[in-house]
Amino acid sequence: MVREDYFIFLKKSSYQNGIVTVNNKNGYFCAKDGRLTHIPVADMSSQLVRAAMTREVSKWKWPYNGNPHIFAQYILIDKVYPYEDPEKLLQTVKLMIEKKIPFVISVMPMYVNGDYPSMTHFCEVLRFAQAGGGAVIINAPIDQMNPLDKEVMLDYLARAMTIYNKQGVYPLALEVPQNWMFHKDTIEIMRHFKTIFSSDEVDSYLSQEDMNQNEVYKDGHQWVGASIPVDDTKVSYLSVYSTAVSIGLDEDFEEIKRKVEVCQNSFVPLKSLWDVEHSYWLDKQLMTYKNGDLTLNGKKMDLSFSPTVYPDQYDYRRNMLQRFSRDLTTQSRRLVIAVGLTSILFVFLILWARLKNRKNYFFHD
Repeated sequence: MVREDYFIFLKKSSYQNGIVTVNNKNGYFCAKDGRLTHIPVADMSSQLVRAAMTREVSKWKWPYNGNPHIFAQYILIDKVYPYEDPEKLLQTVKLMIEKKIPFVISVMPMYVNGDYPSMTHFCEVLRFAQAGGGAVIINAPIDQMNPLDKEVMLDYLARAMTIYNKQGVYPLALEVPQNWMFHKDTIEIMRHFKTIFSSDEVDSYLSQEDMNQNEVYKDGHQWVGASIPVDDTKVSYLSVYSTAVSIGLDEDFEEIKRKVEVCQNSFVPLKSLWDVEHSYWLDKQLMTYKNGDLTLNGKKMDLSFSPTVYPDQYDYRRNMLQRFSRDLTTQSRRLVIAVGLTSILFVFLILWARLKNRKNYFFHD
């Protein structure tokens, strides 16, 4: 598993698992002697060591005989922006629905222009996904504050939720960077959601706090962590905690199909987010999902899909400066095209004139 020069091992043990090679001699990766459990390797930068250590710690914390409960994995179409290619998203959603595979879409928050045609089209695809068995979660607003202001963050989160809700899209959970679990203000933000997805990303603006215990686990969240890829398949091989296998829309569609097929054939079961209860509360918003019914502020929401009827012309409500900027952009584009055509014509006339002069002066009888 790893190759090192020096390690300390227990002389006797009642349980051993894994192999560590030291000076061409094999030792255990994990061993147990009475109440003491020992793992000599702690290089968490190695994905394989991380996965093995996570499994052994889960078994160590399990108070009963046998193995811990088996947790499922979720296919996560991660960090989808509203103005990305909706056709690529629709193609991926149709693939999941046709194969009858449960999936989750993590959308980025929007704070303005929620009724623009491009946003409406994007949400139409999300509604189609919802009706086909896909669930939507929302990514936490990108933190650019130092120090972080939790009230501002919650305000932006409420705005984004309102925009999606008005379009018939109902996120069930919140996705956060992994170091949000160890900061008091971000823990306070996460308390507003029952279900939390944690990614491998790190919030670089977040200051580190000294915490002696995992306070975040006291809040009783439903956690879904990022999968630990130990080979080129990049799928989950752990069933000791709920995992999310990420798919990016920037990936080639054949690669997306390959990942989906590997997850489908994995021994770790797939699960739908609609099979779990969810809730969140924000400013003037209370959502609960239970037994197939989603209620928002006490009113049951319709999750069926109906196509959007688009107006022939959309009023973007631009002010004078915005209209002038748009007109200037249009005129600039026309000017660039005109200059390009004129340049091509000018070059053609120069070449034609040189050819005529060559014939007249060098090949004249």
